[in-house]
Amino acid sequence: MYTPDKLLTLAHWAMGLSLVLALIAVGYGYIWHENTSMHTQLVAHIGLIVLPGVIKLAYVLRLTSLKALHRPVN
Repeated sequence: MYTPDKLLTLAHWAMGLSLVLALIAVGYGYIWHENTSMHTQLVAHIGLIVLPGVIKLAYVLRLTSLKALHRPVN
């Protein structure tokens, strides 16, 4: 079983990585769309649907970890 400290670290990494991947997906899906293949654009658009959900799940994990550590939840 993971400790709340490790879960908090995991949540922070997941939120950060998901945010970076979402920004990359925006780039490939909307900014550089003329220079990318249709397959890459499809993956980018699917990523824009999935990644915000991952960010939300990681945020809930963060809140749960903070509550378990008796830290203020903000």
